[in-house]
Amino acid sequence: MTVNPDDRPATDVDPRWLRAFLAVAEERHFGRAAARLSMGQPSLSRHVQQLERVLGIKLFDRASHGVTLTEAGCLIRPRAEDVLAQNARLWSTAQAYVSASRSAMTVAAPLPGPAGGLLAEAIRRFRAGSGHAQIA
Repeated sequence: MTVNPDDRPATDVDPRWLRAFLAVAEERHFGRAAARLSMGQPSLSRHVQQLERVLGIKLFDRASHGVTLTEAGCLIRPRAEDVLAQNARLWSTAQAYVSASRSAMTVAAPLPGPAGGLLAEAIRRFRAGSGHAQIA
């Protein structure tokens, strides 16, 4: 199954399709892959078929005893792993940012302090080092 590049649909690849593809590639069986992903086999098959349709290539040779990767599937597999790893790094970075932006630091100091004293300098340095810090 080959597709003229001009005929390709302008569709992004859904990460669920990649997870389905990789599970089948690792399990070499649609039923075991579906169980591993806690989804029905028909849904898993649809995900793989959607990926094959969007990419315009056949990823598996299907047989009654299981599946094997096609040459194209072997080429796509490491790229699919890379995409999902990059996706995980994206989420990790976003979560780290959210956690950092929600963190709070409490500073106790005797008040009233002298103008321009140590507390004012500590606040200035804290703000300079953390662009998303809020001082209340």
